[in-house]
Amino acid sequence: MTLSDRVEIPPQVMTRTVGEEEVVLDLASGTYFGLDPVGARIWALMADGKITEWGFDSQVLHTPEGYTHSIWYSAESLGALTKAGEAYDAAWKSMDKDLKGSLDDDFASMITKHRDYVIKTDNLRSAAVTLDGGYYFSQSVVVQKNQFRGFNSYWENRLKPVYEALLEKGVVVAYGLSRESITTENPRLRWWWHVVRDADGLDAVDAAFDASWDAMDDEGRRARWMSITEIIEPDSYHEEMTSFIQWSVKAH
Repeated sequence: MTLSDRVEIPPQVMTRTVGEEEVVLDLASGTYFGLDPVGARIWALMADGKITEWGFDSQVLHTPEGYTHSIWYSAESLGALTKAGEAYDAAWKSMDKDLKGSLDDDFASMITKHRDYVIKTDNLRSAAVTLDGGYYFSQSVVVQKNQFRGFNSYWENRLKPVYEALLEKGVVVAYGLSRESITTENPRLRWWWHVVRDADGLDAVDAAFDASWDAMDDEGRRARWMSITEIIEPDSYHEEMTSFIQWSVKAH
């Protein structure tokens, strides 16, 4: 990816406003879906090149203190991300007063708590795809102090090659290694993640990593496990899985 890259809405995709919704139609496939005012604004920002990807998903496993849904979007820099936020806020302020009041009431009745993250993905690979289903799976750890070289080696030599092979086969449509850009939690928190089209893809990813592990002899497995315990903080490992309502990403 370079700073000159732009996301373009394909010419066969058209939008029309119907009532208070924006309807997006793919003339080639006949697929269409409706966007509420939030989704419509994000679509407009993507069409203008202010954001590069966006999505809306829900947690597969709910926890008492956790979140149930997330809306996210990406840009090519922190400044571009901030400008996209400003454009969204400006559109919200210019909205019809009655409509905005209605949306505020609806939002307040649904939301019990809210959390923002600004995340940087240093190693992003993806196919250009728009999904109205699929799954995101992430694994996170806190890296021990002075162990980032070992962690990066583990990513480059153990995790990334498996993911890259899965991307080439079309099993995963995206994968990456991420961290917070504006730190609100542990600055040594890192997570790797992947996106698949369906539940079969989840099994295929598990099988590929199991095969990678099984390909080593006993001594190799012991050495690998010891290296992992030296790199990460004890009891810091965490997993998360969400299902996509909408996911739109370009090729990286």
